Amino acid sequence: MKKSIALLTGMMIAAFSSLALAAESPDVRVYVKVTPQIAVAAPQTLINMGETSTGNVTADIGFYIQANTEAVDISAAASPLFKGGVVDSQYTLPVNIAAGVPIVAAQANPLAFGSNVAAYNGSQTTVAGFPAFTTAAITFESGQNGIFDMPVTATFAWAQATSLPMGEYSGAVKLYAIANPTATLPGI
Repeated sequence: MKKSIALLTGMMIAAFSSLALAAESPDVRVYVKVTPQIAVAAPQTLINMGETSTGNVTADIGFYIQANTEAVDISAAASPLFKGGVVDSQYTLPVNIAAGVPIVAAQANPLAFGSNVAAYNGSQTTVAGFPAFTTAAITFESGQNGIFDMPVTATFAWAQATSLPMGEYSGAVKLYAIANPTATLPGI
C-alpha cells in the first residue's frame, strides 16, 4: 500500500511538473479602441475687414481642422457687427442671412455633391459675448485616407442697407466641426 501511494504521489508530481511548465507562458491578447478626435484652430483671431460705406461686407476667415475621421460635420455662427463693439448699440451691420456661409475645405467636399454653402437655420447662440446666428451643418468627406487634416475657409457676409455713422463696427464669428465616424461614405 505504501508503495502504491508513493508511486501515485510520484506520478502526480511528474504530471503537475509537466503541466506547470506548459502553463508558465500564456499568450495574452490586448486591444484598445481609438475614439473619434477633432481639433479646430483659427490661425488669426482678429481680422480687419477694411473699410466700407454701404453694401455687403465679407470676410474670408481661415481655420484649420484636424480629425481622425474622414467625415466632418461643419457649421458656423456669425454675429451682427455692432458700432463700437457695444451689443446694445442702435447701429449695426446685420448678418447677411440670405448669403449663408460658403465653406471651402482644401481637400474635402460635401457628401453626395451637396452644396458647400451652410444656410442659416434660424437658431441663435452667443459667440465671444455677441448674439449670433447659426447655420446648419454640412458633412464634408476628406480626400485623405482615413483622416481630415486641412485648412478650411468660411466666408461670412454682412449687409449694410442704410447709411451708418462712421466708426468701427465689430462682432464675432465661429466655425464648429464635429468628427463624424458614422457618415455614409460612398463605397462603404
